[in-house]
Amino acid sequence: RSNVIVTGSDDALIKVWDRRMLGVGRASAAPQGVLHGHTEGVTYLSPKGDGRYMVSNSKDQSAKLWDLRLLRPPEASDALTPLPKRHRVWDYRRSEYPNVPGRDASGQAWPSQHHVNPHDSSVMTYRGHKVHYTLIRCHFSPRESTGQKYIYTGSADGRVHIYDTLSGEIEAVLAHGHDCRDVAAVRDVSWHPW
Repeated sequence: RSNVIVTGSDDALIKVWDRRMLGVGRASAAPQGVLHGHTEGVTYLSPKGDGRYMVSNSKDQSAKLWDLRLLRPPEASDALTPLPKRHRVWDYRRSEYPNVPGRDASGQAWPSQHHVNPHDSSVMTYRGHKVHYTLIRCHFSPRESTGQKYIYTGSADGRVHIYDTLSGEIEAVLAHGHDCRDVAAVRDVSWHPW
């Protein structure tokens, strides 16, 4: 039985809570640890089921593999320099992720479309799918038939992306539809275990 609760939010942080600590003094209002790595809001979290690893999907157009043993205590997390905010407000529900480098609040240019969180503690980052217009989920492949060797996710471009968990490489891309002009986002995918 697990006592771990994991939350992801639009501040790009993943927080880890211990159910046994809820209601015990100050701990009822504070997570036990924080995972940093995404640069935009977290859209989905999926545990591997081994008590150690989970995968997240984010509006920053990435999925990330996390080891829960690498979380930072809340005090250490609070001491980190916050990520700079973009000048231009981007809303994933109304437009695609910006393809041009942005600028932070001080006018400094972002290094690329996919800027990097300097506090990233994720184990692996997976890129290739699109998260816009709707929330997109990601999962580990079934333990029974694949040994959870893959991470897979839907995509706003109407495809399913399958990544190798260890290398981060795209193993396959499945087209949900055949007409690229009228694409329906693939929000969720379920890999049958047998």
